[in-house]
Amino acid sequence: MATAELEKLRNVGLLGQGGSGKTSLGEAMLFAAGLTQRLGKVQDGTSVLDHEPEEIKHYVSISTAFHSLTWKKHPFQLIDTPGYAAFLADSINCMRAFGGAVFLLNPSVGLRVESERLWARADESRISRLLFASKMDHEQDNVVERIDSVLGSLEIKGVHLQLPIGVEANFKGVVDLLSMKAYLYEGDSGKFVEGEIPGDLKNAAEEMRQKLMESVSETDDELLEKYLDGKEISIDELKKAIREQTCQRKLYPILYGSALKQIGIPQLLDAVIDYLPSPLDEGEVAGTNPTTG
Repeated sequence: MATAELEKLRNVGLLGQGGSGKTSLGEAMLFAAGLTQRLGKVQDGTSVLDHEPEEIKHYVSISTAFHSLTWKKHPFQLIDTPGYAAFLADSINCMRAFGGAVFLLNPSVGLRVESERLWARADESRISRLLFASKMDHEQDNVVERIDSVLGSLEIKGVHLQLPIGVEANFKGVVDLLSMKAYLYEGDSGKFVEGEIPGDLKNAAEEMRQKLMESVSETDDELLEKYLDGKEISIDELKKAIREQTCQRKLYPILYGSALKQIGIPQLLDAVIDYLPSPLDEGEVAGTNPTTG
């Protein structure tokens, strides 16, 4: 494979405890990329990723599933792993194929021992990760605070790239804190429009963007100097710093969505492209200590 093609390739694992929605997220990613003509669902037996009879019967992933897709001319190898304790050995073995991972969070449930084991093994395997709250249509208020509590339990530095718009049945999109644009979705269609931030969220969005700027600037001396001097930091500069720190496992970007309602999936796919390493990056960051660099 040519160098230019390798730079675009992403080997992406889906990690998280059982019931976190990994397979549903994988199905939503395949659907958004046009690999399937209808959204596969675990509960009605139409999942492409959970296709074994026992998986269909019990609505649970038993073994790791692999699939490919292309998003904005970037080829993905998607790796959907089991999350229940009895099947974690398969997930752990398959981490060797990961270039990076999307780690699913359920803030209302918290961290179970399976997630803690998977996170620890991902640390040992030096896997870069994005964090994704994939069931925002079931989450209650104060989800941002509850995610921050999870970050504290994991003892990691997370950075919110988005602010969710609504929760539970009223979840309808996300605010991109880099561009300060809102992405509002139309029902369960997966279609969205870009617009202005809703008035009742503007103050919260501005506060969260300020925290984002602070967190990212602290990882880069040049950005920190600009930030302290009150100079403008461009979106490209922020993205570059976030990518570098994510690849080195010093920073963990946080995004929101709903796999079943197909909300936030295109933005997650964009984030995978922007922030997770390609095979060319992996060799450079694999030996980087997450604490010392």
